[in-house]
Amino acid sequence: PITDPSPESAGPPPRKKRWLGRILRWLFFFLLTVLLTLQLPFVQQQIAQYVVKRMEQTLGTPVSLESVKIAWFDELTLKNLYLEDIYGDTLLASGSLIADFNLSPLAIYRRGIEIEALDLQGARFNIQRAFGDSLSNLQVTLHKLFPPKAQIDSTGKRPIPLNLKELYLKDIHFTQRDSIKGSYLGVYLTESQIYVNSMNLPEQKIDINSINIRRPIVTLNNWHAPPV
Repeated sequence: PITDPSPESAGPPPRKKRWLGRILRWLFFFLLTVLLTLQLPFVQQQIAQYVVKRMEQTLGTPVSLESVKIAWFDELTLKNLYLEDIYGDTLLASGSLIADFNLSPLAIYRRGIEIEALDLQGARFNIQRAFGDSLSNLQVTLHKLFPPKAQIDSTGKRPIPLNLKELYLKDIHFTQRDSIKGSYLGVYLTESQIYVNSMNLPEQKIDINSINIRRPIVTLNNWHAPPV
């Protein structure tokens, strides 16, 4: 009897497919190992010390940070961050800061590092400008962290742009004292949400889409400042 030829038996996958499978498995285990390592308290403490050291070198003022936590590579939590200003006073003391990053390669290529949501709780901002200074302590800090374009062109170092989409504030105290203008502004925010279109920190410009504020407490005071 005439029989149909038997189909070819399925042999081993081509070499390229086998190597691709191995690479994907090794990549998965590598990422899993890195993620688990970042959850270790010792590793998180080392990251916190590194962040503090780099910020102190950049700002030239004392910085302290209790802990750093990284979750799934796209969420960063800073506990009890403290920044001292050029006057030896507090510029920022925050209880909790949580940043949710957009790690899409296309977004990073187009817009740089993008923070989809920034959650700040229990923070105290103390902005001040002493008599005779042209810049406030906050402006000096921003210039050091995000140098102006002219300074970037002279050094040749171009930092990666930083963008923010949403900012959530809870239990925030904000004070601004200007000795040259003779003005004081104090604001307490129970809760607030700010939605941002674009942000340019080197030029200290921000385009805000909308702001929602809940039960703010505002204090204003003015006095006659001596002539400059």
